[in-house]
Amino acid sequence: MKSPFDFNRKQVWIVSWYDFPFYEGTTARIKGLASTLGENGIQATVLSPLFHRRRPPKSGEVPCNVQYVDLRLLGRFAVFSHNRTGKFLSTAIFWLAAFLWLLAISRVRPILVQFEHTFSAPPAVLLKPFGVKIVADDIHLSHRRMKSWMFSFVRIFELWACKQSDAIVTSFRGDYSHLKSLFADKAYFVSNGINIPCPVERSAERKSTLLFVGSMTVTENQRAVEDLLDIAQQLYERRRDFEVYIVGGPLSVIDQLTKHDTVSKGIVKFLGFVSDFTLKDMFRKSQLGLLPYFGETTHTSQRIKALEYFAYGLTVISSPQGVGGIVEIKDGVHVLLASSKAEMVRILDRCLSQKRWADQIAMAGRELIANRYSWSTISKGYIQLLLRLTNGSSDNIRAG
Repeated sequence: MKSPFDFNRKQVWIVSWYDFPFYEGTTARIKGLASTLGENGIQATVLSPLFHRRRPPKSGEVPCNVQYVDLRLLGRFAVFSHNRTGKFLSTAIFWLAAFLWLLAISRVRPILVQFEHTFSAPPAVLLKPFGVKIVADDIHLSHRRMKSWMFSFVRIFELWACKQSDAIVTSFRGDYSHLKSLFADKAYFVSNGINIPCPVERSAERKSTLLFVGSMTVTENQRAVEDLLDIAQQLYERRRDFEVYIVGGPLSVIDQLTKHDTVSKGIVKFLGFVSDFTLKDMFRKSQLGLLPYFGETTHTSQRIKALEYFAYGLTVISSPQGVGGIVEIKDGVHVLLASSKAEMVRILDRCLSQKRWADQIAMAGRELIANRYSWSTISKGYIQLLLRLTNGSSDNIRAG
């Protein structure tokens, strides 16, 4: 791994409260922004815990430097298992270590610190008295969707983190409007994007592969996998030739789902954690990308996994919630929408029997995403913002 200290380049340290890389949208956003920053002369270094991953990424697996706070040893203790108390304790340890690390770096040279989501805020915000400039990115105001007793505490915490930041960036339309009303001079909207890979040619004779990618620590993804297993069972009963790959973990939190009948029959395969190279290979080999998010959802931005499916030329079959926030997308032209499991089964059945039609949908979807959601297109304002902040001034930066 390259040294993060390049004194000839401007530096941005990106704080991620969750393992990097991981199977969730924040990782894809960090990768896209870090790659774009590098192309514009700014060196990005991610500061992340190493807790769920078995090992750091291999050289070339991510487009930036990564420095880890190694917390893998904590995973051996029951108190740090997958429950709220354990997550908070391990995260608090990371906050403290990240703060001390960044404080030491800031004493050597000026840096800009960007935290991803308010859960990553404490180590960055604690640097404010030391003159470090801070960008809050991927801000999702959780308190606006909470109904529990924690509402007031979370609200104070989130608004405190935003107030301390020099700029606030979000990809959530609803939250942007709210942030704009509170912090008009420093609220920015930067949608999620995607680096567009080279198109992939797929054999029409090969068995169709259905793909789902997601972190299993997210309740919405757990429900989606449960629905997907039911969908796979119904397709199997229709005697269709296909296989389903489910990527993401930890599998321990969905242990019962991995024992489903479709798994024992070899139709569905849970791959758990895979390398970034393997994940990209799965995108290239798959034909259909699934987003079975039925019922309530709190997601109000573009799902990056949807953008990835489109970018790699998969035919995207989704609930309306799965592609929310992607403008100009049309059902039957760029994507195939299903409002229920039964409707998704019917659509998948047609895709498996009419592959040429499904490929046409995939091509149209890829073209739309390539034109509107490539990082090079949507990040111009963000790059301008960071360049001015790293030049030592936030004056004359127009929020928007």
